Amino acid sequence: MFDKFFDNGMLTLKPNSDGQYVYCAGDLIKGSIDFTLSSPVKCRSLTVYIAGKSKIYGPKKKKNSTEHIRHENYLDKKIVLFANMDPVELSTEPHHYDFEFYLPLKLPQTCKTRAMTFDNSFNISYYCKAVIDVPWGKDLVSKKEFEVKRLDLMHMLPMFQSPTSKVTEEKISGFCGCCSEEKLFKMTVQLPRTGYAIGQTIPMKFSFENQGNYQIKMIEVKLKQSEVFMYPGTLSPLHHEELPENLARIKKQLDQIVMKNTKVMTLNRVPIFNDNATFELEYELDIPQSVAISDLIYSQTIKRAHEISINVSVSGKSNKLKLRIPIIIGPISSYEKGDELPDVSSKDIEYLNKYLQKGFVKSSWAKSFVASDYF
Repeated sequence: MFDKFFDNGMLTLKPNSDGQYVYCAGDLIKGSIDFTLSSPVKCRSLTVYIAGKSKIYGPKKKKNSTEHIRHENYLDKKIVLFANMDPVELSTEPHHYDFEFYLPLKLPQTCKTRAMTFDNSFNISYYCKAVIDVPWGKDLVSKKEFEVKRLDLMHMLPMFQSPTSKVTEEKISGFCGCCSEEKLFKMTVQLPRTGYAIGQTIPMKFSFENQGNYQIKMIEVKLKQSEVFMYPGTLSPLHHEELPENLARIKKQLDQIVMKNTKVMTLNRVPIFNDNATFELEYELDIPQSVAISDLIYSQTIKRAHEISINVSVSGKSNKLKLRIPIIIGPISSYEKGDELPDVSSKDIEYLNKYLQKGFVKSSWAKSFVASDYF
């Protein structure tokens, strides 16, 4: 009846200046509907639905399968292009309808994962759907997906512009003559701020305090991106007041292994770590262009976080000294729409402050998956 026009490009969205169907939160999106009938058809209405939601999938009892276990709606808009109580007849002439809508300012970014395991997967997706209501017949539907990205300068908020310092210390067993004793080994890492943009460099300053005769074997610094999502069995929404109890996350490790076989190896050739010695080291960590921006407050079920992970191997200790520093990564600052600071509520600021202090506490995660091939 519709000569497949409805399922073959009938619903059209106007692409952005790059020719992509990727829009920013707050953008005006324009679209059109075009179709031609092979014979007159009676219809009740023509409606456009714009929706955005997250979906989380968890394991079924059946092996190697998943089921939809949780979702959250971010966008639910309806535009009625025509509607009648009594069906109206549409002629065989070409039909054209225009529509437009604004995206809300507070939307999370599009987020999609491949099924790396059969235990969990999740996504945040947006779509536009046109529906012709045919009485006593099957409704005709055309659907077009689009992506949402954020360009607000969250990382430029004053709370992310202050210097931060993280400290880890541990007593390490050693020998003094014929006796065994423990001496303190302390590491302090300083950053000038916690908010950065894609492509920027993070200057890092290391300070080591050594009360024993220990040597640093290796320093490993990694930039990690984590997608944190509500885990099966958690039915209440994730609140800003406290970190959730049941979370699972997928960790993505970027190509950021530094100091290995470079500056660190030279330390072993110099007796700098005698008793009560101190040592300082500076390094610059680059943020790759491929990283996604942090998205922490616009979704209650799925969040994207970043941290700097530091592991230090020290003589006399079998396990590595570990330190985690939560940071915020924003879009490239020179982007034309990235010139205004976002409107953030006091509750969101409180939540972000807690994140900077503690990150996502490991004991609160239900499961953890590693996906080095995520990007």
